[in-house]
Amino acid sequence: MRRATVLIIPVTVAVTLLVSCSDGMGPHVPVDGRLSLAPTYASEAAGLVPVAQGRFVVTRVADEAAVTDTVVDIAPDADSVDLTLRVPVLDPSDEFLLSIALVSSASDTVFRAGPIPVQPTTSGAPTPIPVVLEYTGVGFDAAAVRVTSDIMWMYGGDSLLLAAEALDSAGAPIAGTPIEWRSLDTARVAVPDRAVGRIVGGSQRGTARIVARLLTGQADTVSLTLRLPPAAIAADSGSDQVGPAGEQLPNALVARVTASDGVAIADEWVRFAVTLGGGSLTADSALTDAAGRARVGWTLGNVVGTQTVTATTWRLPGASAVFTATSQATGAGAIAIVAGNEQSALVGTAVAVAPQVRVTDTQGNPVPNVTVSFAVTQGGGTLTAATPTTEANGLASVGSWTLGPTVGLNTMTATVDGLTPVQFVALATGSGGATSMVISAGNGQTALAQTPVPIAPAVLMTDTAGAPVAGTTVVFTVTAGDGTLTGDTATSDAEGIATIGSWTLGAPGVNELTASAVGLPDVLFQATAIVGPPDTVIVVSGSGQAAEAGTSLPEALVVAVLDSAGNPIPDVAVEWGTLDGTISPATGTTDADGQAQATWTLGVNALTQTATATVSGLTPAIFTATATFPNPSILLALQQGTDRIRLADSALMDVTLTAPAGVDGVVLNFAVDDPSVVGLDTTDLSIPPNGTTTQLWLYGVAQGTTTVRATAAGYADGALSVLVTVQVLSMPTALNVPFGSTASLPLQISAPAGAGGVTVTLVSDNPAAVGVATPTVTIPEGQQTVNATLSGVAPGAATVTGTTVEFGVAQTAAATRANLNIVESASTFPQTFADTLTVRLESAGSPIAAPSPGISVTLTARNPDCVAATSPITIPTGLVSAITVATHAGIIEPPCSSYLVAESPAIEPDSILVAVNQAPTITAPLYTLGAGLQLSGNAYGDLGVTNHGGVDVVIASANPAIALVAPNQSTVGGEALTVTVPNGERYFYYNLQALEGVADTGVAQVQLTFSAPGFTTGSQTLTVRRPVFDLYVIPVNTTTFSPDAAFYAYIGYTLPNTPYVYQQQPIRPGGQPVTVTLVNDSAGVGQLTTTALTGDTVTVVIPVGQSRSPTTVAQGGVAYSPDNPGITTISASTSPAFDQLFYYNRQITVSAPTITSSAYTLGAGLQLGSNGYGDLGATNHGGVDVVIASADPTIALVAPDQNTVGGEALTVTVPDGQRYFYYNLQALEGVADTG
Repeated sequence: MRRATVLIIPVTVAVTLLVSCSDGMGPHVPVDGRLSLAPTYASEAAGLVPVAQGRFVVTRVADEAAVTDTVVDIAPDADSVDLTLRVPVLDPSDEFLLSIALVSSASDTVFRAGPIPVQPTTSGAPTPIPVVLEYTGVGFDAAAVRVTSDIMWMYGGDSLLLAAEALDSAGAPIAGTPIEWRSLDTARVAVPDRAVGRIVGGSQRGTARIVARLLTGQADTVSLTLRLPPAAIAADSGSDQVGPAGEQLPNALVARVTASDGVAIADEWVRFAVTLGGGSLTADSALTDAAGRARVGWTLGNVVGTQTVTATTWRLPGASAVFTATSQATGAGAIAIVAGNEQSALVGTAVAVAPQVRVTDTQGNPVPNVTVSFAVTQGGGTLTAATPTTEANGLASVGSWTLGPTVGLNTMTATVDGLTPVQFVALATGSGGATSMVISAGNGQTALAQTPVPIAPAVLMTDTAGAPVAGTTVVFTVTAGDGTLTGDTATSDAEGIATIGSWTLGAPGVNELTASAVGLPDVLFQATAIVGPPDTVIVVSGSGQAAEAGTSLPEALVVAVLDSAGNPIPDVAVEWGTLDGTISPATGTTDADGQAQATWTLGVNALTQTATATVSGLTPAIFTATATFPNPSILLALQQGTDRIRLADSALMDVTLTAPAGVDGVVLNFAVDDPSVVGLDTTDLSIPPNGTTTQLWLYGVAQGTTTVRATAAGYADGALSVLVTVQVLSMPTALNVPFGSTASLPLQISAPAGAGGVTVTLVSDNPAAVGVATPTVTIPEGQQTVNATLSGVAPGAATVTGTTVEFGVAQTAAATRANLNIVESASTFPQTFADTLTVRLESAGSPIAAPSPGISVTLTARNPDCVAATSPITIPTGLVSAITVATHAGIIEPPCSSYLVAESPAIEPDSILVAVNQAPTITAPLYTLGAGLQLSGNAYGDLGVTNHGGVDVVIASANPAIALVAPNQSTVGGEALTVTVPNGERYFYYNLQALEGVADTGVAQVQLTFSAPGFTTGSQTLTVRRPVFDLYVIPVNTTTFSPDAAFYAYIGYTLPNTPYVYQQQPIRPGGQPVTVTLVNDSAGVGQLTTTALTGDTVTVVIPVGQSRSPTTVAQGGVAYSPDNPGITTISASTSPAFDQLFYYNRQITVSAPTITSSAYTLGAGLQLGSNGYGDLGATNHGGVDVVIASADPTIALVAPDQNTVGGEALTVTVPDGQRYFYYNLQALEGVADTG
């Protein structure tokens, strides 16, 4: 509900009272009486406390009776309530009390007023009666409020959320207490909603004060500085420098960030990035100082020329500062050969290409004007222009190099002072051309016909001196066998060798090759081509024909049997077979061309028909043909390609029309020539309009053969010969084959195999997907089962047909399926890290082992500028998965994302979304310490990610003279701490310790930095304040009967305008204990008690590692023992001296308990309906007798209960440990007759 505006505008309550006047014994005459109320309350309640109802109770003063009790609903938008109350008035002078309660929707009374005396008026407008509404909701008894957010400044336009908490008298938070927020400087900081601590920066610099206030008046004020946000970034200094390539510039790059009024922006991160030249920076970001300047060092890239760096800040998108520098080449750092090495020439002649080198600096940039000295070191040659100077591109060439007078190796060096020389080599050849050509390699080899010989033929060219001759052209020519060549023209190399590209042998038998060179005799190479064993059976022609059902195809079926090299093999037995029609001959032998042929007469019961040509041990060749039917016909066929039904079993027969049924459909009639052999499920079936198929169950009644017939008007009759036998072959209806692996196909016959066993021939109609590893298997004599083997060649489906002579045919639907699965559903990582992904090979949802030689998987990012991945990867043979590593591609800046796709030929791909985020920044909360103290619990930092591989985080204090970093609360800290964070963990922990005295003159601050490889360095400011102390649990009021009250001193730090210890903190390791001296200024009222003494002055100690003194006397603490009524003050001081807070000087009032009792009213001659009670105010009184006495027993008596006549006085015994006592009051008759 909306917060009721009833809390903003005073509620006007118009109450009408019906009044009657008494006139002797006459009737009462009602008279209207009116009153008006003006409730008021603290304006801080506005919008903070929702009100749903108001309760108004009117009580007559004379008899304390409630004459009306009315509850009214207060609408969410109401600002007033009108109601009329009917009140019986016995006399116009009667007085009334009005009580008001405002109730929330949760039925909690949140505001209350009264009882308020009200007097009705019988004429005229009533004068409003002021009523003060008192807040009674959650936190009404709060002692203080404190702002818990430690925010020191903010930018204009930014929004921050402050937090505060209400505290009880013990300093404990009270959850749910309404808190109002106000800004005292709205031009600098505004509070849009007083119920929420959200503040918004304005446009005026300066200090803003923010007030958090309770409805009961307590308030806390915090101050923060409003700064104007960054408005400009500029290159302040360090641009336009000149330096050697690859070296650091002498001056840092300084970028300056300013606000719109030109004032420097401090503590703003500036990001520096190399944008041209490939150099590096000492840091990729820096924090501006008080003058708004951020600095980094710049090492130039290795490229000579202009280089640039850009500085940006996230608060100024689109704005940047550009720094420019010019890099120059350094001195000579390397020399390398460019041209003219490893040549050959005739003795005494110059090489064709003059040797050339390039001189570069250490960064690879060309260096001009360097002298290079060339010198002959072997062979006795000569040089011209042997000391050239490098040109602008760093190149230098010798004039010429003439080789020495003898055949053999010549060498020469090129030298630059201070560098290692480089060496050129050249071969001096004989004084003339080649005079001899002989076989060097590749003669007399044997290989399969149509395959290359393993060693390429080569010849050696020499001159008259027997020296190798380079540069001679040799032509190779096939002279026998019809082989083929690649690279048939070759040139002899420096060693005189000329080698052909390759020689692929032709026809089986002797193949010959001739090498020829001008002026020299030919050289003959011989090799023997052989034919391998049968490897494949292929269709040559005859597949895909069409003919009328029951007639022969116009062309013969022709197959060829080849070896692994594709050579035809003669004299191989080929077996022909079909389930549709007949083939002649049933067996044949390949001719000299490796071919065999047969004639196929089509069957009459299928539109699409198949035939096979099988060679033992090989995958059969498959032919298909289409049967045509001149007239609409009925086709009948048993499922699974069989021609038989097992005795006492059933089989499903497919019924197909070659032409669709007409508009009235087709009625089929079925009959069997011999019903004693085959039974029908029904004798008639209907096919709907445009339909072409139906099915009919057949039953094997007795062994034998008969014909099932089907007739229909307008269709040629259909007929199917069916064999009922106990000899039936069966196979599974379906089978999945793992890709790259095999699966067993169980085969079963209906009766044990006879002598010699039963041979099953298996054929796949799609061997490219599902192969038959065992084309024939035999069920042994006396057995009924055997397993064949199918192989998963490639994803796809196939029908595998098993054929026997004795037990017929059966079929199974086989499928090879495989897919890649990137196991991770998604990947997210920062740009400086990587993510390991698992790619798994699966089939039918289960992992499968990769076949030999493994599965190569390509990983491709659809956005390659964002994501890169290790690719290709291989799932090794026998394993199910491999890993790839996804990284940031580095082309575009994150955040960015891309789908990463895993692919492999013939395997279904997979992809996941990969997201790359910016390098994470290490963060940590703000902390505040008291000088000489440490955190009471470990601090923590946040890496922001968990998949970092394990890192060492270095936490460093910029000023160890102010604060130290420690691993825990028991170890003395140091300037820096290294914390190892295992992979998979995000947070790290440490402690902070402030040194003594560092805040004596005010607040001290120190920068903490958090760095780790691959992370953006984070920082945080630690604030150190003066240490404070206070006393806790000292009673303000006590009695002489009260037990000793133990209390303690505690230490920590506080915030400005906060009268209590904001946070307790223990003394740091290496610090010194704090001695607290306590003084009681009134010994006669009470004493201070410790284990050592009882007196007016005592001491307690807060040890190192603790934040408070012992809390009980037994543990070494202190207690106050009250003795006599009076007032005393307990004061405290510390050594070393800590600042004192609110309770360090506490006044205690000791009193003897006062007996109290409620006020009662009686009717004359009556008594209390239930016993009254009194209160001793204490329980540790040892047992007392209380005397209750009536000052006038002629008016009222005191009795122990309602059944006993009372007297002038009554004594009640109260046992020790009890506080209350009980009695009754009795008024005598007639005592109030006159009033």
